[in-house]
Amino acid sequence: MRLLVGYDGSECAHAAIADLGRAGLPGDCHALVLSAVDSRIPRVSEGSDDRAQAVGAARARADAAAARLKQVAEQAAGELRGLFPGWKVETKVVIDTPSWAIIKHAEGQEGGVFGGRADLVVVGSHGHGALKRLLLGSISHKVVTSVRCSTRIARGRRAEGASRPIRLLVGTDGSANSLAAIDRIAAREWPAGTEIIVVTADESTAAFDPVVGVIPIVIDEKWAIETARAGAARLTQPGLKVGVRTGVGLAHHVLLDIATTEQADCVFVGAQGMGAVERWLLGSVSASLAVHAPCTVEIVHPRVG
Repeated sequence: MRLLVGYDGSECAHAAIADLGRAGLPGDCHALVLSAVDSRIPRVSEGSDDRAQAVGAARARADAAAARLKQVAEQAAGELRGLFPGWKVETKVVIDTPSWAIIKHAEGQEGGVFGGRADLVVVGSHGHGALKRLLLGSISHKVVTSVRCSTRIARGRRAEGASRPIRLLVGTDGSANSLAAIDRIAAREWPAGTEIIVVTADESTAAFDPVVGVIPIVIDEKWAIETARAGAARLTQPGLKVGVRTGVGLAHHVLLDIATTEQADCVFVGAQGMGAVERWLLGSVSASLAVHAPCTVEIVHPRVG
């Protein structure tokens, strides 16, 4: 398994490293800790001494920042080796826009992750204001909507949940994407007692009555229960505690409500239809969870190539 960790030394990035200890990952991963210095080197017109000096100064600043960041990345790599002694961990620092550096390496460009595409990208979740939510301005959301591999957006655990068993949510509607998310959980190595709640949302239509107004109409409660149970049946690893929940409403609302009330450590969800419109409007379930979830979110893509 090839793992790409985007790291900038921030508290959120540090939390993303610690969060991997509760991600069920195997003991033989190849992990690349990637850091990027976001420095714009001005272009130089031939024969322009002033611009040449500006470029030289900008490059010197970028190189100095890269040297400092290399030390920070090595510290993160040391933490990973402490958590996972069997992992092969390397670091790399580039001068590039952080989001594009992560995307390019995840897709196997510029050396990729140990020479290939990443299976999983891990990024911390920084604070999101209203403007960032609308424009997908943060690094994590740019990565989520651009890479073709699974992405884990890590948020620090609540202090009161640090000592209890791992608690996971996974959403399913019976589609291939959602089943891929369940199968990804099934393929991981979880400690005994890990709790998994399989959730299916019964998304309702609405009818309009001229007297009482909008009336929600439940589509098929039986379908929701059967779909959740079918998903749960795929989780057969001994020691897991698997349950099912259903809810009426839009899928991301149902998942967010249950993740909050159950104090989930992570929500797994399939990358459903992340098309251009959804990327801009955050219209998909996975994109909405990436912004609003109170816990870590892992967005699962079926493996490519």
